[in-house]
Amino acid sequence: MKISNMAIKNVKGNLYRYIMYCLSNAFAVTAFFIFANFVFHPSIDFHPEGVHAV
Repeated sequence: MKISNMAIKNVKGNLYRYIMYCLSNAFAVTAFFIFANFVFHPSIDFHPEGVHAV
């Protein structure tokens, strides 16, 4: 059995896991991007009480 055949068999057997892995990574990156946009957006001036600019 060739390595390429083993790789194809592995991908076919675990396709659901690969899809779930890619979707969870996409969700994590999207959530981080949205959070980072809120935190670093210049028009949002959020300073909790007691916190001063350093």
